[in-house]
Parts: sequence; C-alpha cells; structure tokens
Amino acid sequence: MKIRTPSTAATHALATYLRRCGCVVGIVDERTLEGGVRPGSLSDDHALVELEGYLLVWEAMNAHVRVERPRSEAAA
Repeated sequence: MKIRTPSTAATHALATYLRRCGCVVGIVDERTLEGGVRPGSLSDDHALVELEGYLLVWEAMNAHVRVERPRSEAAA
C-alpha cells in the first residue's frame, strides 16, 4: 500500500513504527512510503485490514499528523 505523509519526519517516524510492528516498508520519496504486513498474512484482504489498523493506531498516537492512502489505479 502506498502511504503519503505531510513531511519527511513523519515518513521516517511512520516507517520506523511499521517496521517495529513487523511490516515490510520501503521509502519511495521524502513524503511517500510503500508498506505491507509481514509475510504470512492470511490473505490480501486481511493484510490490508492489518496494515490499516497499524496506520489508525499510529495516527491516534500522532494526532497532529494525518496520512493519505491514495487508491491505486487498479482499484479505481
């Protein structure tokens, strides 16, 4: 899942948090990262729900920051 943040600092903080949760994270650019849950999730749908849960918790812990979850062109 591609995730956009409002700043470089938020990108790195979110990447660190997701890695601590066991997610696979790649930084695309200073405001964008690509994230996925650890291998072994039950299905793609479950993986997205799990990742969304991590994002909601991170946003709750960082109330001043909101992340964007752009829809992929395939999902449009």
